[in-house]
Amino acid sequence: MALLVIGGLALAACGGDDGGGDVSDEEQPYVDAIAAQFTGTEEGELTLTTEQAECVAPRWVDIITVERFEEQGVTPEDITDESEDELTTLGLDESQGNEIYDAFGECDVDITDLLVASFAEGAGPDADVECLTEQFDDDLTRALLVASLTKPEFSPEDDPELTGRLTEALAACGAVG
Repeated sequence: MALLVIGGLALAACGGDDGGGDVSDEEQPYVDAIAAQFTGTEEGELTLTTEQAECVAPRWVDIITVERFEEQGVTPEDITDESEDELTTLGLDESQGNEIYDAFGECDVDITDLLVASFAEGAGPDADVECLTEQFDDDLTRALLVASLTKPEFSPEDDPELTGRLTEALAACGAVG
């Protein structure tokens, strides 16, 4: 369940280096598609405000680049297709994953709070949201997001330490059986 939520985060996802300035005509369809995913209302997805999505989406496109989208055969329509998880198949490296994570903070998005809310929603009535908030720090949230973007076939064997940290956090708060 936890990796499904993280996958949703990766899918839910700047113009220039100036922090979100001009977006080219070539970039705009990708920016629009990513922003639409961030503001979607699918249950279990991490949802941003329109303002936050319009801030984060151009940064993601700047980091990923239109060239990479095109090289990987990912169209804006692929990004908005609810059945696809195209952003995890782009071959991003750890540095790019960290830049994508940092884009949330640059746009005043508390991604940890959103992740905790998503986990709590999916865990059911026994999950302790206050406990989850205490368990999920920036390091764990960053590690989960970066892994979800850079390891599309992520499994517990890929990173036993991360898997252990996640399992412990969820178990401590009644979010796993």
